[in-house]
Amino acid sequence: MVPSFFFIQKFFILSIDFSSAIADYSVSEDAGASSVTDLDDVFTDIDLTNGADEYLQTLSYSVTANDNSALCTTSIDSDGNLSVSFTEDDNGTCGITVTADDSSGSTLDDSFTVTVNPVNDSVSGTNIADYTVDEDAATTSVADLDDVFDDIDLTNG
Repeated sequence: MVPSFFFIQKFFILSIDFSSAIADYSVSEDAGASSVTDLDDVFTDIDLTNGADEYLQTLSYSVTANDNSALCTTSIDSDGNLSVSFTEDDNGTCGITVTADDSSGSTLDDSFTVTVNPVNDSVSGTNIADYTVDEDAATTSVADLDDVFDDIDLTNG
């Protein structure tokens, strides 16, 4: 006997993939903000363009990890462009993870490292006031040179 009915089951494959990964990069200390990439060029999903209009998806992006937010600040604009800015007079590395989400249960992470290379900053100082002393006078202290000269590199990096 042959059944008189059958079922058709439709499966959707949830899959975000990489178009190209975000590359690690380096900047020098005191660099301005860097435009890293357009995340629409990094992540892709077959469901963005295929299927009936009611099933088309869009990707949203977020920075889900930054292991050195004191050095690197991230932002993603409404067009999906990722930028990183840096704390002035500081250096080190930042491990950053970006997540793409299709809001239908599929996510994908991409991680990259930014290295902020140190720059030798100039020594700064204040003037030592003129000082008059009589001949054969006892030794006196004119100024504490630690209070006169400063180098930001002594405390940062």
